[in-house]
Amino acid sequence: MSNTAFHYSGLQTITFPQNSNLKKIGYFSFDSCFNLTSIEIPSLVEVIENGAFFECGVQFVTFPRNSQLKKIGHRAFYGCPKLASIEIPSSVAVLGRLVFAASSIQAVLFRPDSKLEEIGSHVFSVCHNLTSISIPSSVQELGLKAFSDSGVHSIRFGSEPKLWKIGRSSFERCPNLTSIEIPSSVVEIERYAFRNTNLQLVTFAPNSRLQKIAEGAFTLCPHLSSIKLPHLVEKLEKNAFDKMTVVSYLEG
Repeated sequence: MSNTAFHYSGLQTITFPQNSNLKKIGYFSFDSCFNLTSIEIPSLVEVIENGAFFECGVQFVTFPRNSQLKKIGHRAFYGCPKLASIEIPSSVAVLGRLVFAASSIQAVLFRPDSKLEEIGSHVFSVCHNLTSISIPSSVQELGLKAFSDSGVHSIRFGSEPKLWKIGRSSFERCPNLTSIEIPSSVVEIERYAFRNTNLQLVTFAPNSRLQKIAEGAFTLCPHLSSIKLPHLVEKLEKNAFDKMTVVSYLEG
């Protein structure tokens, strides 16, 4: 599908043949198609490119069980005002920057055998309706501002997480976030990761490998009065915690 194929058009419906050979949805193909309400992505599509559904009116985006989708590009569903939920195919390894940012997304589902390795920069930033999410075990990194300014209050991780880094400002300014358990696999919590949240309880899974809490990671968390750190932590950078937070170490 060529770039800007239906850009700013009055398109309301689109149907692909069952044996469609389509492998790519191009840049800004459905950008600002306000009347398009639903679409089923053909199984052979491997890439949804940057801005494909940018500020589109789509409400329902579905994928067949045998989807071969590998990548969803930057801003692919940015600012979609009616998109409430989506199930990401297990074959997807890459979510580009700002994929769902500033959209009305409420639920994001990942299939159990997800191959996703990173939730990148600003993917769910400013998603005020997103309240909970289960992060696949395959995810190794939460990127810059991945959930910043979102409505998220419940975060669950897979049973055998590979997550090793919570990136800079990942959950900054998430007012509904009051508690979190950091997976044992996490080695680094980067700068401002939880700055300006309403965290009350931070716990660490048994056998935590955490080594570093970076500058300002838990600053401006007025309800976080105490925290017990894993014994492997060897680096606390400046202003990692607010002054009122009492820091102690778990027995190791």
